[in-house]
Amino acid sequence: MKNSILLYLFLSYNFLFSYHNLMAQGSCVDDNTVIVDNLEHQTAFETLIYKTTIVTNVLGIPTTVNIPLQVYYPTDLAPDEKRPLVVYIHGGFFIGGSLTDFSALAQETAQAGFIAATVDYRLCVTSDCLFAGATSYPCSVEWGNLLFRAYTAMIDVSDAIRFLQNKEDDYHIDSQNIIVGGHSAGALTALNLAYTDADEIASVCPTCPLAEPYVPANGIRACMPLSGAIYYTDWIDPDESNVSTILVHGTHDGVVPYDHDYIAECCSGEPFPRMYGACPIVERLESIGANYELITGENCSHDVFIGGFLEAAKPELLAFIIKTTLCNENNVQRHLIYTPPTPQALCPPEAIFSAIPATTCNLPTNDPYNLQVGIDTPITPTAMGWQVRPTLVDQFLLISPLLNSSNMPYTIQISNTIGQIVYQQYLSNATELNIATSNWTKGCYWVTIINHQTGTRAVQKIIKAS
Repeated sequence: MKNSILLYLFLSYNFLFSYHNLMAQGSCVDDNTVIVDNLEHQTAFETLIYKTTIVTNVLGIPTTVNIPLQVYYPTDLAPDEKRPLVVYIHGGFFIGGSLTDFSALAQETAQAGFIAATVDYRLCVTSDCLFAGATSYPCSVEWGNLLFRAYTAMIDVSDAIRFLQNKEDDYHIDSQNIIVGGHSAGALTALNLAYTDADEIASVCPTCPLAEPYVPANGIRACMPLSGAIYYTDWIDPDESNVSTILVHGTHDGVVPYDHDYIAECCSGEPFPRMYGACPIVERLESIGANYELITGENCSHDVFIGGFLEAAKPELLAFIIKTTLCNENNVQRHLIYTPPTPQALCPPEAIFSAIPATTCNLPTNDPYNLQVGIDTPITPTAMGWQVRPTLVDQFLLISPLLNSSNMPYTIQISNTIGQIVYQQYLSNATELNIATSNWTKGCYWVTIINHQTGTRAVQKIIKAS
């Protein structure tokens, strides 16, 4: 066969049965069914210094500091395989917290086949912040100090993302497929990274860009704020609708509003401003046609790590990310509600003011995704009555039914090594497909044939060699 002709190399039967270990980490079967291949990838992690900078302490003394991150990655990927990067940003009111706060979730994310990173960033070290950190009483913090640190966190985490993008080959990172997430202050930072520009920051903090310029990181595809808020919803511009966002937020959050209210409402609203939480954020996302999912915790507090809230949300977080960043689906607009066994308090015990619970966002509700782990034991497509082969015409792939392929309907789905679907066709009758592949890049692809009548699937690996 001449070099100009498309060459497909097919696996032998024995090699085909190793598919489960080699396939990309996720695929989408239908509107509600998402498959993740494996939640038990072998993983490793490394601690790296991504930035060295100067911090002026409370005494006005400049000090050189090294800022670390930890990167978690599967160790069983093919050498040239790239996976999306999920960056976790810890909370702590910009006065506390650590990159280790998300260690467990980052480990689980890597076990699911993604690359994950947890990031430290510069915290507030003014006297009011230090006092608040020592006493666990944030009401004493001046908002101006927190606002500047929120801006600094954007800068630091952007630098961390660029640092990892420059090491994409070392850690299997798909540098243009970045997901940013975090809790509380980390969620605010994630939303800022996804949607906030330097001029928008300057409108509320004119001195911030003068002190240090902000250079946004590129490649951000999705955002996962847990108990997060944004200063103004119109900072989410229509041309930013390509960023998909899944929000986890409780109606009993007295620290970061679920609706539009004061930050740290348990401090009586002073001296903190009003910000927009999950409900108005998704209303804005819906208005611009962006992908979103809101997981409302009815009677859930600011701390999503208690009461089973985050555990219940984890499968949805994974399914939503697969749907939007791997399967590239659009028009994903969903709302789920979680109710804890017992209602949770809005304010911490030491608070001297009370807060008013928010009303659940007035959106239609959906059933959770059907997230399936693993696939049926792979079989050859010919056993299901289909044959997959290249044509003698360059840049075409022929998928044809055999005589025994009477059990209809079928879906024919072809995905690349990072889970992106390059072709999908539902068939209600036995139809031969002649699929143009001229715009496919060279590399490995998976042909999945799904029999909707029997629930079985066949998988064939093909390689586009030119």
